Amino acid sequence: MENLMWLADYRFADRVDPEQEQAVLHAFRRRRPLFEGAGACGVPVLIAVDLVYVLMWQRRLLFDWEQPLPRGPLVWTAEETA
Repeated sequence: MENLMWLADYRFADRVDPEQEQAVLHAFRRRRPLFEGAGACGVPVLIAVDLVYVLMWQRRLLFDWEQPLPRGPLVWTAEETA
């Protein structure tokens, strides 16, 4: 429930830059820790973390709901097949 409440704050996202969105999605094409992927995507980290949460709310990025979000769970794209 805490994760759901955390992500609910991101349901009304501001305008998202499509290039930044694609960079974040690309960074999570394989499972990796939330903050590692946000730091590796080439988008400023604070913007990237917010964008990760937006994409998680939209279920375009997935994670294990049993893992607390503030600790940086593994995250992956919804299109991942492995």
